Amino acid sequence: MALLKTFADIALWRRGPADLPASAVLLAVVMALYLAQGCAQMAVASRDGPLLAASIVDLCASSALTVALLAATGRLARAPQTLTALLGTGVLLAPAVIALLAGLAALPATDPRGLLLRFLLLGFLLWDRLIAAHVLRAALDTTLLAGVVLAIVLAIIVYALVAWLAPLPAGTGS
Repeated sequence: MALLKTFADIALWRRGPADLPASAVLLAVVMALYLAQGCAQMAVASRDGPLLAASIVDLCASSALTVALLAATGRLARAPQTLTALLGTGVLLAPAVIALLAGLAALPATDPRGLLLRFLLLGFLLWDRLIAAHVLRAALDTTLLAGVVLAIVLAIIVYALVAWLAPLPAGTGS
């Protein structure tokens, strides 16, 4: 429960990645949960495609880019806590995102409630990027603006890599 509270506090900007233990076991558990939630989100959103492959590409690309960024700035020792914070807060947000995606999948395309669900999803996407910006700002000892730019650039690169290496079949997705 203490770890769950720490992840929630990081998501609410009350704490940072340094407040997590630098534990390889915790990182491995969080990575496994991240893979599972990634598959669940993609399954609900697209109902088709290489879900596990896309989730693995997402996890590997996110992790590799974060580690490379930390190494390039001389802060490689912060990698376990930074990755644990980034992935763990994503897992924390996942149940709400999955519920919203399931709600969208259950509605006809013309249902006006879909617009509300899409706005809520956008809100969670923005919150996720702001959490990532907060974590990166703390890990890199930089400004919030730099954290926001890095969080957005990393997300775009990861998205492009997933689309290139594990594309969903045409006509899937929402």
